[in-house]
Amino acid sequence: MHVSLNWLKDYLEISGSPESIADELTRLGLEATYQSTGISFTDVVVGKVLECGKHPNADKLFLCEVDIGDGEIHTIVCGAPNVKKGIHVPVAKVGATMLSGELKIKKTKLRG
Repeated sequence: MHVSLNWLKDYLEISGSPESIADELTRLGLEATYQSTGISFTDVVVGKVLECGKHPNADKLFLCEVDIGDGEIHTIVCGAPNVKKGIHVPVAKVGATMLSGELKIKKTKLRG
């Protein structure tokens, strides 16, 4: 049976790391392991799409001007068909990591 640590915390006063809690439960006779299934990314913020238009060199890409709250307007190439002016979107900033560090976002040119 899978039980969420957050669910246990709703019913019990629990302290310690998830690994130590799993070890203690096992010592009590309840076989337990710890598995993290949470979100694994860094430097992802909410941005507002200020302008959005078709990419001049691609049929399915959009050029978006996005405000992420850092005082600059960022030009981002996007492939989402539902992007439009005025919506709020998640933005992975340059240097952000995804999938526990397996993918790193970098600044690059795309189709000019």
